Amino acid sequence: MIRVSRKMEAKDIPDMARKFVGETLTVVQTETWHPAAADGSRTADVSGEISNTPVTLKGTARIAANGAQSIQAIDLDIKVAVPLIGRKMEPFVVDAIRNGLQKEHDLGHEWSGK
Repeated sequence: MIRVSRKMEAKDIPDMARKFVGETLTVVQTETWHPAAADGSRTADVSGEISNTPVTLKGTARIAANGAQSIQAIDLDIKVAVPLIGRKMEPFVVDAIRNGLQKEHDLGHEWSGK
């Protein structure tokens, strides 16, 4: 099991939602990886939350070979448990998490020199 905590700016979150999430989002994510499949790919069950908010996430992650490279895919279901406005806030939270994951990917690429 892997537990990751990442802090991201909440700059894309609308003002109505900012009172629930603040200026930053701290995403705490747990990944439980399964044994490798016959082709060497691996999948994980993913769950998590944005600390101190009514936001939860659940889904899967997958890593697989693509020639000499690797592909990582993450499929998450984001829920914001706030009556009346929660469903309206979910797309903004999804975008913030997506942007954070992309930044993490870009930094990894930069670090590896590729």
